[in-house]
Amino acid sequence: MAREPAIRALLSQLVWKWLEQGDRNDLARIQARLSPGTLHAIQSPLGIGWVPMKPHMEMCVGIQEVLGPEGAFAHWRRVVLEFGTSRMLRGFFAIAGRSGTDGVIRRVNVAYAAETRAVGSARCTSTTATSAIVELVDFPSPEFDLETYVNGFAGTLSASITLAGGASPEVVTHASGRGARFQLSWKTSA
Repeated sequence: MAREPAIRALLSQLVWKWLEQGDRNDLARIQARLSPGTLHAIQSPLGIGWVPMKPHMEMCVGIQEVLGPEGAFAHWRRVVLEFGTSRMLRGFFAIAGRSGTDGVIRRVNVAYAAETRAVGSARCTSTTATSAIVELVDFPSPEFDLETYVNGFAGTLSASITLAGGASPEVVTHASGRGARFQLSWKTSA
């Protein structure tokens, strides 16, 4: 039996929490775009549980519509910087970070699999000490907005570079069909 596409509840809940801590007008405009029951679907599971992609993506599309692509990218970056210090991911960054920023990016498949369910897969296809290529494949589109998802994932990758010790992260995205390619670069902090 096929599993329903979903996002780890804690991540989806942190996305909303950061909205609540921000501009009240933006929050109201995003909330007005949500269907009845969407917030309940996001807020009710335990953090280790799952939020179905439909309410999660409805929230993400609302964020992108209200904040714009750059604002949504920045929002995701802030969320993941906080999430990366949570008990759920702190160990991942501590262990993977021992092999440098590129070591963390090489393990994107592990982090992606832990935080998503039936939402395709992410893999690192090449790395150097200051760059990497990450690919997202088999995203369940057109059911969900690929452009919005890719923008959020780009913010996630940018934050991951920072959490792993890389400085001045840059992320260039190329989305098409059911996937995307992310060209990452950073400066070493040493």
